[in-house]
Amino acid sequence: MRPANLQRCGCVEPPLLAHMSARNSAPRGSQYDERQGSCIGLSAAAQPPATAPGTARPRAGLMRPDHAEMVYTKRFPNRTPTMSASHDPTDSFRKADRVRGLLIVGLTFALCLVISVWVRRLATPVFTTAPAAPSKEGVVGFPNHVDVVRTLPRARRVTPRDQLRGIVAEDVSSDGTVDLTDDTSRVRYSFASAQGEGPQPVRAPGTLARRPSCGRQSVAVRTEGLVAEKDAAEAVCNRHPTDPLPDPGCSMTEVWAHALGQGVPKDQRARIEYYRANAGPAWRFETQRPLVRFFLSADCKRELEGRDSLSIGN
Repeated sequence: MRPANLQRCGCVEPPLLAHMSARNSAPRGSQYDERQGSCIGLSAAAQPPATAPGTARPRAGLMRPDHAEMVYTKRFPNRTPTMSASHDPTDSFRKADRVRGLLIVGLTFALCLVISVWVRRLATPVFTTAPAAPSKEGVVGFPNHVDVVRTLPRARRVTPRDQLRGIVAEDVSSDGTVDLTDDTSRVRYSFASAQGEGPQPVRAPGTLARRPSCGRQSVAVRTEGLVAEKDAAEAVCNRHPTDPLPDPGCSMTEVWAHALGQGVPKDQRARIEYYRANAGPAWRFETQRPLVRFFLSADCKRELEGRDSLSIGN
């Protein structure tokens, strides 16, 4: 049956009730006859047969949605029927949303777990360990002509303390080096940590330190090599903390050159110290016979006097 005939006759077939618009639908009082090619009225014979009392009478003109869709598709293959409720596309969207939601929850949980483990590791204190055995590796000029300044990078690597606080060298020759075969010769580097950093005093797990500490450790150069001395993790912090010392701006050879310019005998041995003065990082030079003492800036370019040369503690 064609829709044009239905519109001309003013009747519709029941399978098309779900697919035709309201303006094209016609009264339901007539039916199209394919044999005669015209619309005829519904006669009493065409009415559904009477049903027995107490039974439900079927409603004329109603069909199952799936059957109506099948009949419409066969008669009008070029037209797309209305989607039934059983093929609702929102079901697939809901399933996809549930999958995405579960995925987001799972990833969030995994991320929180990783962060908690990372924070726990950061909060776990590092405790002091026994120093390593003496080593000659990296000691420049070992053992007769040790260059104290050039050996500093090696000294930094053997201690967990990262702040340089001072350098002391005993019996420094006029060439700016130290002969470790002499019993009176010594070289020592002093390091510390900022408050709460570096190795901490041993304490029970999950407890806090009894008092804040900065920790100190010295690194010495001896006849057997360079070695880190016992770490003092419980060392208290300075009441007036200062910045750590930078690497020296000149060598001990240049410090001795300034002393030679002042008339210090070349065969003398000196005590040279690198420390923090009021004016900043500085050198202290001292000999015993004759007694000579002076102070230089860290780059050896100017001599310090008075308050500028006073140590402010490290």
